Amino acid sequence: MQTYSYNYKIPPSEADLNGFWRAAAIFKEMAQAGDQHASLLGLGREVMLGRDILWVLARVNLEMRSYPSIYDEITVNTWYAPPGKLTYERYFEFTGSGGEGLGAAVSVWALMNLKSRSIVRPKNSGVIFPEACQKPPAAAIPGKINFPDYSVTAETRTARYADIDPNRHVNNAKYVEWICDILHGEDFAERKITRVNINYINEVTPGQEVEIKTGGGDGKFYFKGIIGGDDKPAFEAEVNICKNLYSTGGNAGS
Repeated sequence: MQTYSYNYKIPPSEADLNGFWRAAAIFKEMAQAGDQHASLLGLGREVMLGRDILWVLARVNLEMRSYPSIYDEITVNTWYAPPGKLTYERYFEFTGSGGEGLGAAVSVWALMNLKSRSIVRPKNSGVIFPEACQKPPAAAIPGKINFPDYSVTAETRTARYADIDPNRHVNNAKYVEWICDILHGEDFAERKITRVNINYINEVTPGQEVEIKTGGGDGKFYFKGIIGGDDKPAFEAEVNICKNLYSTGGNAGS
């Protein structure tokens, strides 16, 4: 099964205050889609745990043209590329009920040894993928982020219970939630995210503090999370926003 697709109806719990699909919810759904596809390929979480390795997310580039709203039904489609030297790429497309393109994404994954917490090269992992689909990605491959020289501290977060996933570190979607909390502010209703390019650099574990620095402007904002105590970077992100990105559905608030 080279590709995997399914229909999904946006629940109220995944909508923002205007009724549109939250960016963080999209990240969660991508993780769900990838996990379901990997399980069908015999490479799901339980199988990998049996080998003392885990899938960990390294980078994501999400590009959205428009957002569905509450109860809109969309189609999620995902497929994967052949393994690289260090990482694995997975691709996503989101389409509306009429077949219109809503957005697309590329995620880059690695395998981590459960005991040493070190990265395992694909050739040494024992993981064998079926032949990959030849369909190219519908979004750009996420790259390194050039954080600006000038930045200010926006806030400091402590990794708490609700932030932590079964891998015992802050879940990838939580960083997007933190970014959105800082980015939108009072004029959230007028702004929509068109692109999130995020690099996950070092894991954040329960109780650790993360100082979030931000810079940029004019529709492009940069974020960097610094782990308190050792000054290691947790994540870096580049986020594009605009004021005229409309939903395809009619259920969102005006």
